[in-house]
Amino acid sequence: TWDQLNIDDKVGAGPVVTQPMNDGDGIADKGYFNIGVRPVAEDIGRAAVGENTWADSLAAGNDFMLPDSQIESVDFSDPDRNIGAFKTPTLRNVELNGPFFHNGSQATLKQVVEFYTRGGDFTHLEPEFVHKYVNPIGKLRGKEPRQEAVVEFMKALTDERVRWEMAPFDHPELFLPSGAALDTNGEAVQGLLGLNESDDSLLVIPAVGAGGRAAIGAPPVKGFLEDTAGSGNGAGTLNMSLDTPITTICFESGSDVIVTWEAASYVTHVSLEIDHGGLMGVETHVFAAGETSFADPSFRAGVTSYLITPFTLGSELKSSACYIRRGAEAGTLAQFLRGDVNNDGFIDLSDAIGSLDAIFFGFEANCEDAADWNDDGRHDITDPIGALGYIFSSGAAPAAPFPVCGSDPGFDQLDCTGVTNCP
Repeated sequence: TWDQLNIDDKVGAGPVVTQPMNDGDGIADKGYFNIGVRPVAEDIGRAAVGENTWADSLAAGNDFMLPDSQIESVDFSDPDRNIGAFKTPTLRNVELNGPFFHNGSQATLKQVVEFYTRGGDFTHLEPEFVHKYVNPIGKLRGKEPRQEAVVEFMKALTDERVRWEMAPFDHPELFLPSGAALDTNGEAVQGLLGLNESDDSLLVIPAVGAGGRAAIGAPPVKGFLEDTAGSGNGAGTLNMSLDTPITTICFESGSDVIVTWEAASYVTHVSLEIDHGGLMGVETHVFAAGETSFADPSFRAGVTSYLITPFTLGSELKSSACYIRRGAEAGTLAQFLRGDVNNDGFIDLSDAIGSLDAIFFGFEANCEDAADWNDDGRHDITDPIGALGYIFSSGAAPAAPFPVCGSDPGFDQLDCTGVTNCP
């Protein structure tokens, strides 16, 4: 928290400071840090720049654009004080600036978050050089949803004017050196001065006016690993197949929140952490392998996250989370029984017929959410087929909420405004 990072209004124990902005105080870093990206013997950072000593270079940049009263003093008597330190970059538009770190060692923002979560890569080898606040982050370790939330936060700092190069971020035609110019034989063309230097091959970036790239029919600026068709994501998350040891669903039922989960056979126990109001781990519970649900009787207005972390033989596995948004008081969310299209409290043939009538004849369903058998956010032919399979051939049961009434676990465009038999 801020109180832990800073003391009163002075530079405190942590690596951040407040800085006056146009619309109030903002948050800034204090300059250069060694965060354990590589051993210092491979790259000593500012010590290798120009003719100045590393300490002089650090002093020249450490106070750039920061108020004098908020500058950490530089100890010139210890030339190794910040060896291997590199300037902290801005997070603005970081989505577009990969690969990340000074050596490009992290390809995606997710990898950056994982790096900080484990406390750096070489911290344990050279703790005397790495900044003291680079430590494993327990609240993120193994918590995939929380790590993804940090990535989404950083993506939210992208200025769409920058992504589309709109004014004031438009530019004239630019010529960028891109390797050596080659002749028809594929050999480097010698430069005008000779001296074994080649001509530059120039990459031409076309001019973009105030209307940006869209105005000239060009795609937006892409992040690293984001393909030109736009199927990648700005976080640069690598496409990979990951084992999912647990899935989680939560919904309001009566005045409680019901959390259910399905765990892989090798999961020996699970922990449940409740996050609310910006606080992580408001409550923590531990359940044995055979337990698959939890009823939370506490009412919390707004969005609450239920984070389930599975374990096997003491090892923490990939977590899963579900979210519920509640009103100012319990019971404000519409509650229904999934599959009970006619709201009579039972699931039978009349519900499948009612679902078919709504699809093919335009009859209004009292509760569209109840008619969405598989909870895919759509009411289509797959829903009455699922209902008929369940009724006549022991097919799969409907998605939650079932067999008890509850709110819709997902956020979709379907509604439930009709009168139901649920409390």
